[in-house]
Amino acid sequence: MSEENNLWKIKFEEEKKLRKESETLLEQKSLQLWNANQKLEKKVQERTLSLNKALLEAQEANRAKSDFLANMSHEIRTPLNAIIGFSQHLSKSEEITGKNKKYISIIESSAISLLDIINDILDFSKIQSGNFEISENEVDIYALSEHVIDLFSQRAKDKHIRLVFNIDRNIPKKIITDGIRLRQVISNLLSNAIKFTYERGIINFNIRLVQKDETFATILFEIVDTGIGIPKNKLESIFDPFIQVEHIENKQQNGTGLGLSISKHILTLLDSKLEVKSEIGMGSTFSFSLTCNTIQSDEDELVEDKIDSLVFYINNRDSDYYFYVKEYLNLFGKLVFEFSDEIDIVVVCFENKSQLDEIRQTYENKPLLILNDIELNEIALRNNEILITLPFHPSKVNDALCELTSLKHETKKLDNIIEKFDGRILIAEDNSANQELLKVILEQFYISYTITSNGREVIEAYEKDHSYDLILMDINMPELNGVEALYEIRKYENKNSIKNIPVVALTANAIKGDKEKFLMLGMTEYLSKPIDVNEFLKIAKKYLKYEELNENNIVTQDKSIEVLYEIDEKLDVKKIAAKIGISENIANMIINKFKMDIKKDLSEFKEFIDKEDRENISQKSHYIKNSCLNVALDEVCKLLYDLENKELPMTEVKEKYKIIENTIESIIK
Repeated sequence: MSEENNLWKIKFEEEKKLRKESETLLEQKSLQLWNANQKLEKKVQERTLSLNKALLEAQEANRAKSDFLANMSHEIRTPLNAIIGFSQHLSKSEEITGKNKKYISIIESSAISLLDIINDILDFSKIQSGNFEISENEVDIYALSEHVIDLFSQRAKDKHIRLVFNIDRNIPKKIITDGIRLRQVISNLLSNAIKFTYERGIINFNIRLVQKDETFATILFEIVDTGIGIPKNKLESIFDPFIQVEHIENKQQNGTGLGLSISKHILTLLDSKLEVKSEIGMGSTFSFSLTCNTIQSDEDELVEDKIDSLVFYINNRDSDYYFYVKEYLNLFGKLVFEFSDEIDIVVVCFENKSQLDEIRQTYENKPLLILNDIELNEIALRNNEILITLPFHPSKVNDALCELTSLKHETKKLDNIIEKFDGRILIAEDNSANQELLKVILEQFYISYTITSNGREVIEAYEKDHSYDLILMDINMPELNGVEALYEIRKYENKNSIKNIPVVALTANAIKGDKEKFLMLGMTEYLSKPIDVNEFLKIAKKYLKYEELNENNIVTQDKSIEVLYEIDEKLDVKKIAAKIGISENIANMIINKFKMDIKKDLSEFKEFIDKEDRENISQKSHYIKNSCLNVALDEVCKLLYDLENKELPMTEVKEKYKIIENTIESIIK
């Protein structure tokens, strides 16, 4: 029994010892685990601190990048604002007509397009994160494509490349898409085509209607060149960023290699796809289709101030030029291939100067629309001739026809109303070009103004004279910025119990949310640069007194005194057409040509009379008489016949001239 107890005792002691060893081991392991956990927590804290630091650095870098982009945007936008502002002002000038007005329009649209792209650069972080936004709106597809093709026409001519534009006139005039992005894609593709096409090559820009119903249209855009071509194994990789095709012909070509990548990205967002077909040495074809909603409009004319019902005779139906232009000529009348008296305009395709001279002799009494690749400086155009060069498009053809027939309508101000303001504006603007633009705008509306160049100067000017009605305050200025200057002005007003003057924030940054931001900071109104005159007028009418004057009713006293007496004559289209044996369209052409030239002729005539230069008086009388005969001003011609007499007393010469001058001025009003 005792032996059995001893065994149990030994077993108990062993179990006790094992338990103690297990507890000790457990304690050791727990301690080790706790220590490991502490180390891990420390590492996690260190890593978290490191990540937080990296995040802060990244945020700081992002802020610095955003500030840099904003500042660079301001620096780039400032000269662009001046370009846009002055081009807008020039485009409204009645002194600018014809081609120059078209060129100014291209300058303006190009600058605005660049401005829009710069605005998108400000959303650079969104682009990086894949939030590249598409903004769909109403787009005139004809105007957009014509502007783009005109932009690249000179670059093509510089390389003697034949740039041909074809647009299906069944395409709806207005569609819903992102016009800025579409222009960007087309510009990239045309730029590449010109860059990589051999001299004297051909580029076709085709826009075709694929499908259309009442609410949508599918339109194919295609740019075909005869350039260097792309190897088959490169057809996919050319859409990757920074990739350019390696070829001996493009070693000298500069570029980032981003154009096609950006274009592909834009088209993907527009639910389209950029496709390419190419063969080395044979050229390339880039194309994409857009399916867009269309806008039904009563204004279905493809061009403004459209001339129509003309009859065209083509001298050479085998010419490429005829092939390129015939579709557009059909918009303005009909084409015939047998010459007759009903012909209004002869469309001339020629190969050399001697051939052109022969054509001129054959059709010397008809207006000539001359077609060619490039401007022909060595050939002097006659009064009844207009030259247009590739690329042809509806507006270009229409402008040429209007000029050729002198039926181009002059641009009129809306309702002939002029706003005249009674008030004074204080301006804070540091950029000299913008200062000049503001002067032009304000003087147009008879507004008095004072210009300062920084925040400090505007404060000093206001403290010296606080009778101004409005302040236009640039935001980014040296010494004191616009917001700081505003706070100083408000302090001065509060201290001296002066009513707060309205202050308009002017900024070239135009970042989304800027308007709300500056209004919250205390600005009264907000205008982005370039200043939209209509938006400015809305603000000016809030704070300045003004009156609306009808331009047609403004008659100077001198003018009324000058009208002494005149002959009762008028320009009668039917009478002229019957007398000369021409169509009424041609009669209109002659009338408008007469109106264009007669003022200059009368001015020269008056100079000869003032100098009592009888020889030139006689010659000029004869010259003007011939012009008046063409427009059937019979009574005026009788007076001019009298003035050809060199023996006529000068008192009688002056009296007869006065009657002629007053009569013609009355007729051509």
